[in-house]
Amino acid sequence: MKRKLVRITVWVNLITVCYFVLAYLLAVVSVSDCGIPESILKGVHTDYRFAILQSVPRSFTSYCLAGPPILLMGNQDNWAKHKNGEFGPKAIPKGGEWQLSFVRWRTGWPVFLPYFAFNHFGWHFRVGTRWDDVDQYYTVPTLAFKRSQ
Repeated sequence: MKRKLVRITVWVNLITVCYFVLAYLLAVVSVSDCGIPESILKGVHTDYRFAILQSVPRSFTSYCLAGPPILLMGNQDNWAKHKNGEFGPKAIPKGGEWQLSFVRWRTGWPVFLPYFAFNHFGWHFRVGTRWDDVDQYYTVPTLAFKRSQ
C-alpha cells in the first residue's frame, strides 16, 4: 500500500511539473504587442541575484498575458487595476502579507501560471509569473529574495 502511494505521488508530481513547464513554454512562445515600454524591453535584469543572469534582456522575459492575477490564497490587501478594468493583487505584498495567485495565459484557455510572494520580517520573496501593475506586463519567470524597503 505504501509503495503504491509513493508511486501515485511521483506521477502526480511529474504531471504537475510537466504542466507548469508547458505553461511557461506557451507563455514564452506567444508573442503579442501590448505596448510594453521600449525602455523596459531594451533593459537588462539588474534585479537578478547572479551576475551571469544580469545580462539577460528584459525582452526575453516580458510578456502580455490575459488580465490581472487571480488571488487564490493569502492575506494580501493591496490591489491594482488592470487595463481591462479588472483588479488583481500587486506583485509585492505589504509587510506581513503573502499571496498565492494564478495568471491566465490567454482568455478562454485553461492554462494558468503560478505566482507566490510574501513580505515578512523585512524580507521579500517571490517566485513565478510577476505582474507589473504600473506598466501592465508580466515577467516570466521571476525569482527574488531580498530585503524589503
